[in-house]
Formats: sequence, C-alpha cells, structure tokens
Amino acid sequence: MVEKFNEYKMCLVGEEILGVPGIGYVEGMACGCAYIGLDSPMYRNLGLIPGVHYISYDGTKEGLRQVIEYYQQKEHQEELEHVAKAGCEYVRQNFNGSVVAERLIFNLIVEQRKWLNNNKFV
Repeated sequence: MVEKFNEYKMCLVGEEILGVPGIGYVEGMACGCAYIGLDSPMYRNLGLIPGVHYISYDGTKEGLRQVIEYYQQKEHQEELEHVAKAGCEYVRQNFNGSVVAERLIFNLIVEQRKWLNNNKFV
C-alpha cells in the first residue's frame, strides 16, 4: 500500500458507510499524499483543517472532479505540496502509536476517576 501511495501526489480513500474516515487515509497522508476527503466535522474533530491538512470536497462526483482538476493544474502545484506536507506532518505527529496510546490511557484514567466519583462505595 505504501509503495502505491508513494507513486501519487493525491489520494482518495472513501469514507465508511457509518460516517467515519476510511481505513487507509492516514497511511496515504503519512506517505506524503494530499488527502481528498469530505468536508465533514469528523475530520475537524480529529484536528484536521480543510485546505490546510487535507483537500475537502462536497461529496459529489462533480465536486470531486473539480478539486482534482484544480490541483492538477500547474499553477496550483505549490498549494498542493503545502497541503500534502502539512497533512503528512500532522498525522505523523498526532496519529502515531505512541501518541494514540498515551491519549487512550489518559482518557481511560479520566473516565475511571469520573466513574469512581459518581459511584462511591460505602
């Protein structure tokens, strides 16, 4: 998969039917591809900013065609490279195993403390 992503400047990994990002989008971004995804709060909730970390579109075939054509134009190559670089740096810093595990443990401890405070045993 990595070898294939490395052959391209942009990648599109369709979102899951449940409304979450497709499984390969982080891998594509980590390989340096500019990711094309829906303009959706699910990405902003992960800290991704449309136009900065990824290329957003409206979910239509026409919208997808328009953003691909825009970024394929020679005069927009620098903009495409900036998005790809910012996205790559963001996912490598925030979605690596160590960071994700640390956040998970922290959140589990917070939730445990909340639960223990609400369920005091006599």
